[in-house]
Amino acid sequence: MVVAIEALGHDPIRAVGALLLELPGLADRVRPNTATIFRLNYAHRPPQDAWTYFSKAAERLQRTPHDLWDEVKVTDGEMAHERQQT
Repeated sequence: MVVAIEALGHDPIRAVGALLLELPGLADRVRPNTATIFRLNYAHRPPQDAWTYFSKAAERLQRTPHDLWDEVKVTDGEMAHERQQT
């Protein structure tokens, strides 16, 4: 069995992190009597627009994104209360 970690440059911390993400269940994916290679590639991904994801969630709930946002957003009062407690 070979585990190749790609696209992380010479960053051993990120490479170990990638390996740790894959370790649970890795042995279950090894085929008996077969040479197995796992190619792990954790390249940086561009950021995604949060409103796009929120809109998809609202659609699944059969709501408009703005109505759902009005329901779940943190109010100024809640923010002030949190600041007073810290």
